[in-house]
Amino acid sequence: MEYRNELAAFGVVAFIFIGAIVITGGEPESNELGEASVVEASFVEDGEELATVQLETAYTPEERAEGLMFREELGEDEGMIFVYDEAEERSFWMKNTLIPLDMIFVDSERTVDSIKKADPEPDVPDEELESYESDGPAQFVIEVNQNYSDEHGITEGTDVDLEIAD
Repeated sequence: MEYRNELAAFGVVAFIFIGAIVITGGEPESNELGEASVVEASFVEDGEELATVQLETAYTPEERAEGLMFREELGEDEGMIFVYDEAEERSFWMKNTLIPLDMIFVDSERTVDSIKKADPEPDVPDEELESYESDGPAQFVIEVNQNYSDEHGITEGTDVDLEIAD
């Protein structure tokens, strides 16, 4: 009986210790954005903020698959961010997407890896849709109205600050 009590006490202490590590930071999570529904992204070059956008988030495979499908418009400083746990080569298409987009691929250091101009392809069979690929590993993909990057001077190497907006 005494052994069982000691074991239970050890379990409680271990649980508290592990909880303390998680609460105080411990190992950093790969995605500290949590499950926020809106993220604010600021594009920064040489310490100067170029632009800030409010982004809907897509975390799950289902949310990422739907993306901005069937939307007819997107606000000037609005878009969507696709959040992944790790940086990998990414490939997107415009299936059922009606808005011309800039796809901004962002690496794990939160630096713009590449930007692709994507045009809608209505009524195109899946196997014929164009694929837009990152130039390197990307952990985040930001979609905004096409030419947003050009209008705001966002280029490869631009830093991206991400914060929870809600």
